[in-house]
Amino acid sequence: MIDKLKPALLEKHISRRAAHRSLTVNLTKMRYVQTSLFSMVPEDNRKRALYVGVGHGHDATLALLSEMVEEVIGVDPFIETDGNGDEDYRALLELIDELELNNSFTVERKTIQDYLATCNKTFDLIIVSDALHHIFVTTDLLSHSELFADAVSLFSDLYRVSNKSGMMVISEVEKYGLRPWLNRTGVLKGNIDFSTKQPSCEWKKAAEKASWKLCNVRNYIPYQLRFFTFLGSGFLSRHTFCNGVILYFSAVKL
Repeated sequence: MIDKLKPALLEKHISRRAAHRSLTVNLTKMRYVQTSLFSMVPEDNRKRALYVGVGHGHDATLALLSEMVEEVIGVDPFIETDGNGDEDYRALLELIDELELNNSFTVERKTIQDYLATCNKTFDLIIVSDALHHIFVTTDLLSHSELFADAVSLFSDLYRVSNKSGMMVISEVEKYGLRPWLNRTGVLKGNIDFSTKQPSCEWKKAAEKASWKLCNVRNYIPYQLRFFTFLGSGFLSRHTFCNGVILYFSAVKL
């Protein structure tokens, strides 16, 4: 039985960060995001998980508390210019300690490239949620930029540390569509810089070049539209109603 006090403590941390960053996030919304992310992840892939760009770590913590995964290793350089700095790092370590998750949640303060260079562990699941656009920052299409080779190299290293039947989940905002257009025209307010985002097909190209096999794609329906699931499938919905896309890759090693 999950300790009922632990989700309440996590919600306290979420609320504190939301107030500090002027965000409208809470535990209910995070559960919704988690359900969307894990909807196509088989039970066999829910043991040891690598979170690339773990940041505040609330999503990874929730995955442990709700028993979506058994063990988490979260990697992040915690550089302030990337959105998470010293304060977030200290807050995450404090949260892990308060929730008594020290035996199941390890934080590595490194770039993912540096971590993978000496990593001798393997993973059932690799989560890369809203992190790739921080690692590969370009206004060009990724496949047309000098960063494409670096992206393929990263995906190759992630492929190396995945288990034989490991899975990688990428969640990212789409570069093109109704939402970016409304943002550019000023109709939609927000601080998202769509100029440095990528179409999901660009991440697919780099991952497949590194031997990953795309096995599923899911449009992410915003929490506000959660009761309109019929809006969530297909190309048109992806570029109108949905906030982004979730790509599911399989390692399929022989």
